[in-house]
Amino acid sequence: MVPMNANRTWTERLERIRNLAIVAHINAGKTTLGERILHVTGRQRFLGSVDSGTTTLDWLREEQARGISIAAAVTQVVWRGYSIHLLDTPGHVDFGAEVERSLRVADGAIVVLDGVRGVEARTEAVWSRLDRLGVPRLVFVNKLDRKVAELERAIADLERRFSCRALPVTWPVRDARGDLVRCVDLVGSAAEAGRDRAVAQAEREKVFARLGELDDSVCACFVDGHHPGRGLLREALRRATLRRQLVPVFCGSALHGIGVDALLDGVCELLPSPLARMQAEATNICVTRDAPLVALAFGAAPAADSPALASLVRVFRGRLNVGDCVEDGRGMARTVAALHRVHGSEQIPVDSADPGEIVALSSDPPFASGDTVRSPGSGTLLEPLAFAAPVIAATLEPATSEELDDLRRAAEVLAAADPTLVVSTDPGNGALLVAGMGELHLDVFRDRLTHAFGRRFAMGAPRVVHRVVLVRGADGVAELHRKLGGADASAVVEVRVEPAPGQGIVSRWAVSAAVQAPGSMGDALKGEFLVEVASVARRGVGAAAPLDDVAIEVRRVGLTVSAGEGMPLLLEATASACRRALETAGGREQEPGVRFEVEAPCGALGPVLADLRSRGATVEDLAAGGTTAVISGRAALSRLIGWATQLRSLTRGEGRCDLAADAWIDVQPA
Repeated sequence: MVPMNANRTWTERLERIRNLAIVAHINAGKTTLGERILHVTGRQRFLGSVDSGTTTLDWLREEQARGISIAAAVTQVVWRGYSIHLLDTPGHVDFGAEVERSLRVADGAIVVLDGVRGVEARTEAVWSRLDRLGVPRLVFVNKLDRKVAELERAIADLERRFSCRALPVTWPVRDARGDLVRCVDLVGSAAEAGRDRAVAQAEREKVFARLGELDDSVCACFVDGHHPGRGLLREALRRATLRRQLVPVFCGSALHGIGVDALLDGVCELLPSPLARMQAEATNICVTRDAPLVALAFGAAPAADSPALASLVRVFRGRLNVGDCVEDGRGMARTVAALHRVHGSEQIPVDSADPGEIVALSSDPPFASGDTVRSPGSGTLLEPLAFAAPVIAATLEPATSEELDDLRRAAEVLAAADPTLVVSTDPGNGALLVAGMGELHLDVFRDRLTHAFGRRFAMGAPRVVHRVVLVRGADGVAELHRKLGGADASAVVEVRVEPAPGQGIVSRWAVSAAVQAPGSMGDALKGEFLVEVASVARRGVGAAAPLDDVAIEVRRVGLTVSAGEGMPLLLEATASACRRALETAGGREQEPGVRFEVEAPCGALGPVLADLRSRGATVEDLAAGGTTAVISGRAALSRLIGWATQLRSLTRGEGRCDLAADAWIDVQPA
């Protein structure tokens, strides 16, 4: 990679950094766009192909075999003096955690749309997440080399689905045969639009009008009878983009390299630097290199033949150096053994990283996703990453019982790099379990585990994970008496449990000083209580599934001996009080629901609808156009496990189905 001008100050270099995530629905062309960017910017001389398995960004063996992205890939390119840290994210719903991790450290995003299909299921999911995080974005309408693709339809789809102002910044130009030949800049001049000049000029006037509505400087030009120049329009467009008042739309074909240069210009001119983004968010973290370190570990930097080697880290404040002593948010210290810039599977050693930069950090032990990386004693704690709970599980069975421990260790090492993979033991039969986000997620895990384990093992049929949630709030009290050291001792604990939708397991300390145990009840002892409370909640009470979305508040604690001496008795009383409260509250069993979008030939519409209804699915929308129909609705995930095979049979191989996580639903009696 060609370095930026080393003579600039670090603040000037910071202004020319763009941390950029590429997000989209599966097969919209994200990785192809990423590979084209690498080629256009001179980062690599060859042009990687998804179909031939030669991409730099989809370099994992499993990605190349399937032709899809599985892990977020990181690289850096330079374009016209700007350094762009590029995060290429997966589009499949099973790997949504990779998108979540990437968006937390991105200052801007490119949302890629398929120019034929428009807004799809995963587009809606990532758009919603961008909104919640307040990330400014550009849209790239891809695949306009296909004659059935329509930019106008994609823009209308954006505005209808997301209630946003989508403003075209470039416009496609086609030759007499309808083939895409180039894209013109509507903010500049429509003079090169050829036979489409009238259409381009009309769209350019819309750009003027839209910006005039939002920006006083553009409006003033019209009032004075002048046409605003390109520089003024770009500044107005940048302000509106950063305020998220509108979404600039670029277009082209990543496969043929059309429109990519203009998109890169848009990234540099319209999206924020790390400094501008943090100022816009009014964060309390001052972006400076001369302050204690604050960074976020957001992912793993893997290697082709081994699990995670390092933690991917985004630096927000301070300087990160090789040899530094750093700590996580829990105060655990470790030494920075090495730093690397990442380019796909390649790692290039560096000595330090400044604010705004993304590097791979090697330490023992590695940082987990969501850990704050900070200077010892700094006290700053970043908001941790939150991930959805796994929804599907399967057993892992080695060829011999002697290999069970080795298989477990290999599985746990792989799962350590993916927070949505959970390796556990079935409490009923002691079998080794792995839980993930979907069938493809578990299939990929099995393939990677086969390579890492190096021996034969079997994976059972996937089954949907259930959970139990509380019906109501309730109180629980327990009082225990024991002999401790020859003396009588007693402990009393009172707790309150409440449903906590969307919060997972929450435990709180709400004990007044008047009823605490004798002596000092320090934070460490309070922490032991809360750990025990959470442990009881996860196990549930005689339920067929673990408890979830519950808040447990410790309200009263009494102990007749010192806290240190009576801690085992106090913990036993805490567990008993929790069990009593949970039994009184009652629970109901739930399973994960999904939203589905099915595309099928109109001739197969009847059988597809009938099959969906036989599975208890609720059809919410049906749109038919030409020879294809799109069906969307909701269903229980358990009823659609393996349904893709049936859909192919019903549609003679022409149907497809996309699933997206939806709310949990109550399990219906058989």
